[in-house]
Amino acid sequence: MTEKFKQLPWQDNAKWLLSIYIPAICLIGIVISIIVHTLNSAELRTVQQAESHRVSLLLGGLDDCIGNILSDLHFLANSPIINELVNSDGEPDPSCLEELGGLFLEFSTHRKRYDQIRFLDSEGMETVRVNYNNGRPSLTPQKELQNKKGRYYFADTFVLGRGEVFISPLDLNIEHGQIEIPLKPMIRIGTPIFNQEGIKQGILMLNYFGTYLIRHISRLETPHEPGHLMLLNSDGYWLKSPNPHDEWAFMYRDRNDRTFAKEFPFEWERIESEDNGQFLSTNGLFSFSTAYPLSPEVHSSTGSGDAQAPSEEQLFYKDYKWKIVSWIPANMLEEGKKKRTRYGLIVFAFLALPLLLLAHILSSALSARRQAEDSLRKAYASLEDKVAARTEKLQKALDEVTTLRGIIPICSYCKQIRDDKGAWKELEAYISSHSEAQFSHGACPECCAKQLKKLEQE
Repeated sequence: MTEKFKQLPWQDNAKWLLSIYIPAICLIGIVISIIVHTLNSAELRTVQQAESHRVSLLLGGLDDCIGNILSDLHFLANSPIINELVNSDGEPDPSCLEELGGLFLEFSTHRKRYDQIRFLDSEGMETVRVNYNNGRPSLTPQKELQNKKGRYYFADTFVLGRGEVFISPLDLNIEHGQIEIPLKPMIRIGTPIFNQEGIKQGILMLNYFGTYLIRHISRLETPHEPGHLMLLNSDGYWLKSPNPHDEWAFMYRDRNDRTFAKEFPFEWERIESEDNGQFLSTNGLFSFSTAYPLSPEVHSSTGSGDAQAPSEEQLFYKDYKWKIVSWIPANMLEEGKKKRTRYGLIVFAFLALPLLLLAHILSSALSARRQAEDSLRKAYASLEDKVAARTEKLQKALDEVTTLRGIIPICSYCKQIRDDKGAWKELEAYISSHSEAQFSHGACPECCAKQLKKLEQE
């Protein structure tokens, strides 16, 4: 017992400290882990919603761009001056050509979206052309006009019927058989023009700056937004890429293997097969949607990188599409998770030390209480032992005492005592039977003197 109490000041305190601190620190760790996990999940949902919204905005912007281009095309195609031009007999009236050139020039100055606005006759010869010239629109002199009969966009537009529209693939502009430098992304939109007799007289062609489409994507890429926005054609080639070297690879023979499909085969399989969606892969978070620039009355073709080569095939409504893709790399997603995990560990570390101090104070108090309780138990046990010993001693004393109570009838002469049965007994015999007392005989001094006197008289 003594050895046990000697160990309490440190052993008991340590036991209480561990029993309080370990569950508490584990609970705090679990709570912080749950909070970090909840924050990670909430952040991922926020990012997913934001990226879906960005893709939707971009899709709406592309649709608006195409809609505006088609409106411009229909406006010019139905202008009175073009009707006058195609319904004139013989050679076009110079004043009519001048008026049409003025209309194109004013339109180019106002819109600022078209590299070229031109009317080509049925033989592919440019009749009127306005060049934007980097913000300084000008009418091209007659001697500089070119024949575009061999270009795919003229042939693909000229075969269409009244009211139908041709939209070329989004590709790079080619001048004199070479890709124009600096690169000039271009979409060519055309429609055939008919005279009053229904005879096809030529085409109206707008060369739209594809750069504005690319800029629309870039405007949605802000420094505080994670990830990258990409624009892909139907074959998985980049029209807009995080790596500029990957863009327009289909226009270059030495780079025509650089595709999104090759870089992300698993992701492309899903993106290509669905119109829109969002998913996580080992490469990160992908959000995508599909833009269909063509409507049922609008046509397109595969186009051609060769200046004089025809299109390989015609494209219809569902064949012509752009894929809008938002990509947040896995390392960027993990960076946010790691940051929140670090914050969680910092909070855990800051709480661990105060918790240890609190556990120490509490365990010391509990240990002191335990020691006090043990001391009280020890004192109580000692007191119980003493009480038991005294009780035993008293009981033993009581066991040795028999008390005679009541009125005892005794003879006044012989001193015999009458018992309960009426028998008379000697005093010694009665007391011996009613108590544990024993008699030993002797003589008191008075009696001794009387007896000696009596013996002397005899």
